[in-house]
Amino acid sequence: MENNILWSSEASVRLNKKIQDNIAKHLFLICNYEVGPLQQVISEDAKYLTAVLNLYKFLIDSSIINKLDSLRKGHSEIYYEHRKLRKIIDIAKVLRTVYAHNESEESGNDYDLDVYNNWVKSIIGKTEITTFVQYEKLRLELEAKADEAVSILNDFIDSAQKAVDQSSLIEEWENLILRFYSTGNSDNIVKGQLKRAYKAQWVTDGHAPRDVTNRDVAEWIKKMYYHDEQKEIDKFQNIIELSRKTPLSSKVLAQIQAKITENEDKIRAKKSVIKEIEADIDNNIYLYLDYYIKKFPERLRKAVKTKNADEYGTLLPQDIVQYIINTDFDGISIG
Repeated sequence: MENNILWSSEASVRLNKKIQDNIAKHLFLICNYEVGPLQQVISEDAKYLTAVLNLYKFLIDSSIINKLDSLRKGHSEIYYEHRKLRKIIDIAKVLRTVYAHNESEESGNDYDLDVYNNWVKSIIGKTEITTFVQYEKLRLELEAKADEAVSILNDFIDSAQKAVDQSSLIEEWENLILRFYSTGNSDNIVKGQLKRAYKAQWVTDGHAPRDVTNRDVAEWIKKMYYHDEQKEIDKFQNIIELSRKTPLSSKVLAQIQAKITENEDKIRAKKSVIKEIEADIDNNIYLYLDYYIKKFPERLRKAVKTKNADEYGTLLPQDIVQYIINTDFDGISIG
């Protein structure tokens, strides 16, 4: 039980390493899968429910496994038991839906409940689970399916190595990962990596570690967007302030004021672009964070298509997302 992927992330790390060692060092299959704190559960019913959640997390929520079939279709050399894998994915979806969403005959959304009942009956001979022994049987079935999925994924990687057109395969794989980032995963990933970068900068500046809020990050983003123009404005305003002691000619002062106005116009132009998506940014600082997150998938795509993987490492969030954020906020102070 301990080494099964439902209770340990080690197999997911090995799968990614196999891809990075044999196909391309920046690709991944599973994105930082963690079994979470619930692996410490004791009773068989709790173990079963945890297995349900982790099977879904492994196959769908934290990976591109659910979409692998698109790579197979373009490369005849790729062979693995895709139908068997699809059945495991489908049951993982059904189990998670039944336990995490409302299902009722009256509402007409009880299809998954029927599939679930049939699955339970196929394992324990009835639809109602009444003993810990029955929960154990269901949990062991999920562990077996998880082991089977890992074995199939190893076969997939082995055959993918033999694809004749590796450059095409890698590009398609990259696009699959980019689609992963374009789903609901993107918001939390980008927000989390922004907070990591902010916290690192905060500590580097000599402050004691503290929790980072969405407001902290939103204000940092706003500062970043207008940094270059505001830096110029501050420079010229400082010159005007110093001219009180060392007077400048009216012509020079007019030129300086023109530079200030020019940069203020640039800020207004940038702000108008942001307002096309987030109209109320003047009244809601959090919209700067929303805007940055909404624009991130296209930033990510540009980085993948124009940068060498040696620059950012892998397409995992701690590498490429952090690389983009570090580039954006280079030289942008906090506070």
